[in-house]
Amino acid sequence: MFDRHNLAIALAVVWLALIGFGFWWFQFRWIQDFDRDGRILQSYPSLDVYASEVSDQLSPVSADAAVTVWVVRSEGCRCNRFSLDHLNDLAQRYGDTAQFVYRQLADLPPAFQSLVPATPFAAIQNANGELLYAGPINTGLECTSGSSLLEGYLKPDGNRSLQLPLLARGCYCSL
Repeated sequence: MFDRHNLAIALAVVWLALIGFGFWWFQFRWIQDFDRDGRILQSYPSLDVYASEVSDQLSPVSADAAVTVWVVRSEGCRCNRFSLDHLNDLAQRYGDTAQFVYRQLADLPPAFQSLVPATPFAAIQNANGELLYAGPINTGLECTSGSSLLEGYLKPDGNRSLQLPLLARGCYCSL
């Protein structure tokens, strides 16, 4: 009925189907757009207004740091674990020039909560209090230097232009 050749082909097809299903399930369960429902992009046709409102919600920065990194997490977000080691590494490497401030979403004023489409969320201000960045910490699932959206702002000669990557895809918990 089945010879070894047909059995090997059947097993290979089943194995490929399982791998394909696993990849599909993983992608749709964990990977999503940062502004998944388009709430921010629909509410703020001009992202300059969004950036201004985020900036208004941030407390004054420390004059001792070149940049302040605000990290917002939500309790129970499954994606926090992917960013924890990466954030600790960034704080260790750039702690002399960057101040890291961690907040829970539930502890923020409602006006600020409404500006966060998903967590983990980060905002970066320069020493003058100007917003340089607001959005996700990384793209993709693994939060590493290779997928970091923050690292360029922490280097002394790093990026200083405003970025709002609300269309980034990765592991985020929508609100």
